[in-house]
Amino acid sequence: MDKLDFPQRLYSVGQEPFPNKSIAYYSNDSKLFPALKEALEADEWEELKNSRVGVFIEFHEMKFGWASRLITGLNCEYVKNLENPLVEVTADMKAFWAQMGVNFDRGPSIDELTAACQMCRTLSRDDRLRLGYLAIYAGFIEARRTSSPTRASLARLVMDLDAFEDYPWGRVAFKFLMESVKGVDLTKTYAIEGFVQVLQVWVYCCLPQLRLGMVSPIEGSPTPPLLAFLGAKGREDSVRIS
Repeated sequence: MDKLDFPQRLYSVGQEPFPNKSIAYYSNDSKLFPALKEALEADEWEELKNSRVGVFIEFHEMKFGWASRLITGLNCEYVKNLENPLVEVTADMKAFWAQMGVNFDRGPSIDELTAACQMCRTLSRDDRLRLGYLAIYAGFIEARRTSSPTRASLARLVMDLDAFEDYPWGRVAFKFLMESVKGVDLTKTYAIEGFVQVLQVWVYCCLPQLRLGMVSPIEGSPTPPLLAFLGAKGREDSVRIS
């Protein structure tokens, strides 16, 4: 095999300029999930974590600092009308939205869900679980600016807990993330919407030399790969561009 011919480095080792732009992100919000855990009963939190979308809760608990089924373990099957599923509007749905203090014509924002956690003790067990699932959806899958509403068409799936768990959220999350990545303006500091950490985990899996000194693989290589690394928050583990 011929030796690969790589381009020359732009800067000598040790002479790289200090990065002047950074990539921000909104997923795994630092206020939403602690508020949610405080609001739920211990068994409700565990039920959420053991659900088919519970990988996000496990990821949150790992305190990882900054795809596909292979990486996340989520359902990635094809469905028609992926972003606009047909969901029947019911009186119970409207009542639940009202209890959360959310405009019925849109999905709840991260800020609204964080506020709803403060009053969720008055909700039924199923409604508290719905709040948890919406937190996963808003805080990881869409992961937009905390004040931005989510998409009502997808958020409304939460009224059927089993249907919500079974939905191909892996495909939804990947589509949202790719749309955000492709739409950024590289000439200035920007924030990526969606579950951006999965890209970092993918790099760790495919380019093991790159992760040396940055993260620690968890012993036993747990699956899915999303849960296989301990990320360390800080300058060394941040993603920056010059």
